[in-house]
Parts: sequence; C-alpha cells; structure tokens
Amino acid sequence: MDAKERRAKGAHYTSEANILKVIGPLFLDELQAELARLGTRKTGRNPALIEFQHKLARLTFFDPACGCGNFLVVAYREIRRLELECLKALYGDQMTDVSLLSRVTVDQFYGIEYEEFPARIAEVAMW
Repeated sequence: MDAKERRAKGAHYTSEANILKVIGPLFLDELQAELARLGTRKTGRNPALIEFQHKLARLTFFDPACGCGNFLVVAYREIRRLELECLKALYGDQMTDVSLLSRVTVDQFYGIEYEEFPARIAEVAMW
C-alpha cells in the first residue's frame, strides 16, 4: 500500500514497543502485579493461582480497528505468558504438556477489519 492509500484507509503499523506501552497500563501491569502478589515461587495446589488462571480465561479483548492484528497478537502472547507463569507456579516440574492445562484461547480475542486481506493475516497470526 502506498502512503496515500494507507492514509486514506487509516492503515498504520503499530510497533510492539508502542503496543506494550498501551496494554501495560490498560490491563497487563495490573495482572502482572496480581500474579506477583499471589506468590509464584511455591508449587502446589494454590486456590488463588487456580482462580487467577480462570480469571485470565474469562477475559475478552477487542480491537475495533485490528488491521493485521498486531495488538491482538501481542495481547494474546502476554496473557499466555502470564498463564504459563501461573501454571509453572502450580505444577512446577510436574507439568508435561502445557496445552492440556491451558485455558486461555484465541477465542477470547476479537477484531474488526473491513479489508479482507489484513483480516486474513490477523486470523492466521492469531493461530
């Protein structure tokens, strides 16, 4: 897309660094602090950690102008990273297959894009 077409369609690339500057204060910083308060150092059945994982699985994310999905992909990766830290605290070395324990899914992430090609890229990127 040339600069004129990009401007007309509002298609602007947002870097990962800038995405993290936005999602940090919106939700990520608070979730990271909550996980830290729950004490990720101990392994074993911790009901608070189990509830935190369920909380992550109940969250939904929406980007009303998703383009190729950069915001969604970075948000998904960061939520999965938090879930992985939670699972490590719960199961430690006993964890053999994270996919069996994971509750966070791409189905929690939504976006709107009126151009088909970027929408398909976003879909593939999420998977």
